[in-house]
Amino acid sequence: MKMRFHFTAGGSLGAFSALVMRVLTLLVALTLPNVAKAQFTYTVANGEVTIVGYTGAGSDAIIPSTLAGLPVTRVGDSAFSSNLNLTSVVVPDSVTSIGERAFGSCWSLLRVTIGNNVASLGKSAFDDCRRLSGVTIPDRVTSIGDRAFSSCWDLTNVQLGRNVISIGNWAFAHASVTNVIIPESVTALGEGVFYACRNLTNVTIPDGVAFIGREAFYDCRNLMGVTIPNSVTSIEARAFQLCTGLYRVNFGNRVTTIGDGAFSYCSITNLSMPDSVTAIGGRAFEGCNALSGVKFGAGVASIGEAAFILCRNLINVHIPDSVISISNYAFYGCASLANVTIGDGVASIGSEAFSDCDKLTNVTFGTNTTFIGARAFAGSGLTGLVH
Repeated sequence: MKMRFHFTAGGSLGAFSALVMRVLTLLVALTLPNVAKAQFTYTVANGEVTIVGYTGAGSDAIIPSTLAGLPVTRVGDSAFSSNLNLTSVVVPDSVTSIGERAFGSCWSLLRVTIGNNVASLGKSAFDDCRRLSGVTIPDRVTSIGDRAFSSCWDLTNVQLGRNVISIGNWAFAHASVTNVIIPESVTALGEGVFYACRNLTNVTIPDGVAFIGREAFYDCRNLMGVTIPNSVTSIEARAFQLCTGLYRVNFGNRVTTIGDGAFSYCSITNLSMPDSVTAIGGRAFEGCNALSGVKFGAGVASIGEAAFILCRNLINVHIPDSVISISNYAFYGCASLANVTIGDGVASIGSEAFSDCDKLTNVTFGTNTTFIGARAFAGSGLTGLVH
């Protein structure tokens, strides 16, 4: 494009300068789209664009909705990963998926806007974005990949879209979220999903979640209360272990299994299990020092090894007739335990099951106890046995 300027002696220098500025502005405007396009590397397949890299020097990245006249529909795997200059990203509505580690380890990233048509977030999509403070997951998202926001240390605010079905393992591990409302569309909470979210104080688990995965809320030490909905059938190993502030747990009426170490070292004060519970895992309530009372449901068949070990404030225990066996160390070191009633269904009491319960003065046995393991009552204050 050629431009000619004609300036006469009678013309104004100011008018000429203004004309030059208008022309320069026009040239900049015409070249901006090309500059923006040059910041992104991409591939084309089936008439759609995938962003695979970012070469821009700026700290703010606005992904275009079209490139080369084609829609941008995907942010590819590792497209922006380990970019230490990036502070904000806008993902357009044209994008439907964000790939694995697309923005992983962008340590300076503070803000991200995810377009309304994104349906899936890949594994580790924003993993290790240490300064990211908040994220809104759009309603079209149905799956959040494993570790999608893991180690986002400054992430305090998370708004989950109402159509999320699955939240991957360790998805928000080590984040700083304080309050989480899980949408009713979610059917499972994966392994370690909120692992070590130490600022988490409130979580709403909807009726529809079938199980709570291993270490799902491990070391959420400021979580104070939780209601397990009726839809949950299994609470897996260490799901709430080391939630040292957790003093209230309300169980739904369909929980069948409480996994190994599920609530160990919590601050639960009173425990009431539904009749649906059939198995209490090993060390399930280990070290729950604030626990003073336990009500077992009528369906419990087994009490796992060391299930209530070192529950130092537990005073009275009534084992229901449904229980067949009390495992080794089940109530070891329950220093305040004074009275135990063992149901008629209990056939065996494991080794050191009630050892070092120094205030235990009375045990009433059921009619079918045929085996008492070594040192089952060693170090207790037992003065009488009633069979």
